[in-house]
Amino acid sequence: MMDYMSNFPPPTRENSIIEITNFIVKIPTFKSISTDYITKEITKQFDIVTNSGKTRGSATGWSVHERPEIIQRTKTSLNMLAYKKYRFKAIIKTLAYLNKAYIETLDRYYAPGNPGMILAYLEFEEYKNKTID
Repeated sequence: MMDYMSNFPPPTRENSIIEITNFIVKIPTFKSISTDYITKEITKQFDIVTNSGKTRGSATGWSVHERPEIIQRTKTSLNMLAYKKYRFKAIIKTLAYLNKAYIETLDRYYAPGNPGMILAYLEFEEYKNKTID
């Protein structure tokens, strides 16, 4: 079969990109990533593997070497993107929790009768006396 396929040219650049896009879009891990971004990433990896389309083999070379290499490189790149998105969301959640804890601490500190409220009152009185004099 592979011997037979070596007599035929590989698919065109556009058909190759469409074929790999259809394969990668079906992977559940990458459902949240837009198809346009996936296509852009595949195009970039295609150009790297095939030297911008200059070094292409036969249909056998496409099936055995180019296609798996492009898929692997694209998966790696998309996994890195997914990890960065995960890290970004985790950082935002952490900042939200820290901000909430800080606001709760300030609320308790400046509540009536607590040290923060008393210090703020004394500071206010000090400034008030300076402006009157």
